[in-house]
Amino acid sequence: MTKTIFIDAENGGLNIFHGPGNKIGWAKTAGMLADICVQAKISGNVHFCSSMDFASDYGFKTNEEAFKLYEEFEKEMESR
Repeated sequence: MTKTIFIDAENGGLNIFHGPGNKIGWAKTAGMLADICVQAKISGNVHFCSSMDFASDYGFKTNEEAFKLYEEFEKEMESR
């Protein structure tokens, strides 16, 4: 069954939830995010929480850096 994947920013990294409230991991690098998703075998539609838009309030240097990390994660997943 496919569940919605939620991504939010926290402490300069990203949390990944598989369905509401089901946190499967936190990572600070694209490689770590990819490892979490591969190990958990998750799939689904991705939704971003509001912390992604205000990432500088959640440990990132700028508001854009959380989405940059997610884009790096997508590239990492494509290469696996």
